[in-house]
Amino acid sequence: MIDDGLKRHFLARPDVARLVPEMEAAVAGAKLTVTEAARRLLGLLDEGGDSGARSAAGSRRNVLGRRR
Repeated sequence: MIDDGLKRHFLARPDVARLVPEMEAAVAGAKLTVTEAARRLLGLLDEGGDSGARSAAGSRRNVLGRRR
């Protein structure tokens, strides 16, 4: 139930909706791996995209010093 709701909410974002067809075509054309396409789409969450401002956590480093 939660998984379905999160997926619906994610796919309803305008930035994701614009990028999904491009990612699908790149994967189908063997120009991009499924994993890289997923990373790019999920990266939109860190960027804030069309659904809001960039999160403060997105610009901070975690306790190990790596970017989140």
